[in-house]
Amino acid sequence: MTKEQKPSYAFLSDLITDIPPERRKLFINGLKTAIRSDLIEAAPVADTFELNFIGLDEQRKSVEKSAHQHDFAIHRTPAFETWFSKQKAIQLKRGGVHYPSKATLTEDPEAFAKAMQQFRKQHRGGRGRTKR
Repeated sequence: MTKEQKPSYAFLSDLITDIPPERRKLFINGLKTAIRSDLIEAAPVADTFELNFIGLDEQRKSVEKSAHQHDFAIHRTPAFETWFSKQKAIQLKRGGVHYPSKATLTEDPEAFAKAMQQFRKQHRGGRGRTKR
């Protein structure tokens, strides 16, 4: 890059609006991990913004929360664009086990075996520790 060419930057405060509120904290953690592992080029800036997100309360119920977050300047490289498009495509998976539906069982013969193994793994039927 020459001195005349200025790098194009994206700011976290602008990008976060494309992320669903229930994924925003995970997105920021993933961004910081990608920065530390040299996957993308970014740096924190002095500005902060109000981050609105969905979190859990003491009873593990979803509640809307807000926090002050340092903004990040992110260099818009092809590696960043690829990473960002993957992050936007990730669906949030909350909860424990996802069992197949009846339709899935009729279409995929291996789905039954997977569901059976998953159930046995989680419900070990008293074969745990013996009492002393």
